[in-house]
Amino acid sequence: MARHGPLFRLCKSAEFMLGCYGSKRWLLPVTVASCTCFHFSDNPGSCQRVFHSNENASDVDYVERTLTVSTCKYLYRAWRNRHGYQNAPLEGLDVPVRYVCTTLDRAQKKDQSPRPLVLFLSGAPGSYKDFSIPTSFLLKNGVDVVALTWPDTFFSRRTNCWWHSSQEKTQLALDFLKALNIKKLDMIVCHSSSSYVGLRLATSPELVQVMSIALLNPATHLRPSCLNPTWAIFGCGRLFQNPLTRPLSVLLLKALTARHFVRSNSDDMMQSIHSMMLADVNQRLGSAVPDGHSHAGHHQ
Repeated sequence: MARHGPLFRLCKSAEFMLGCYGSKRWLLPVTVASCTCFHFSDNPGSCQRVFHSNENASDVDYVERTLTVSTCKYLYRAWRNRHGYQNAPLEGLDVPVRYVCTTLDRAQKKDQSPRPLVLFLSGAPGSYKDFSIPTSFLLKNGVDVVALTWPDTFFSRRTNCWWHSSQEKTQLALDFLKALNIKKLDMIVCHSSSSYVGLRLATSPELVQVMSIALLNPATHLRPSCLNPTWAIFGCGRLFQNPLTRPLSVLLLKALTARHFVRSNSDDMMQSIHSMMLADVNQRLGSAVPDGHSHAGHHQ
């Protein structure tokens, strides 16, 4: 990575180091930043042009796209007896994904010149729009961006099987990248709980080649204090996985968080809880996903 290039300047506030994961050392540039600035805005409809600007970057527009990805086939077969996954479809789950990919935008304009590619992964809840400012910066400096929006709690309610685990997200990200024919990423930028997904991708070179990774306010193996008491918060998360006890879990969660400054949206809180509850922080080095992986679906 060029020392004065846009990817380096994106993460200049943190120190590069060698990445360690499990028992194996990876010669991979890793950046850790304790804070960053995100831009939040309302969710748009699909298939429309998105326009962002800020005082430090020129106006940049890019196209929001949708992609239906068939994913988690082998994962759900392996998890057949896990709590919350008893009814997961053995043939895999069709997940609608909203995303941006500036490589495709340029291809539509007959521009296929090679550029570095950065994958942005948001926390939970979150969307690709959380990275609008760095996206504008990178595009202005000749770096392509691909970013997706994770399924939300409404999708979990509808499917009764997608629970935002790090393995589910990793498999979805892999199938998403495969659908776009992306085999190499110059950098993955992860925020919060997506650090688990980013590390899984970065340490699975047989599935996707990752040259560097940046972790913004990363979730770690330590539980944040906002999850205390963990047994009660995670208990609400487990109750939510059952349609019969779901209303009770929402009431209990509101009672537990009444004295804390947290999101008032219970669905957003549940998405955050499940992302941490099923983060698999004690995993050992191995395959990012169970043997075999599913295939992606169709564009819109």
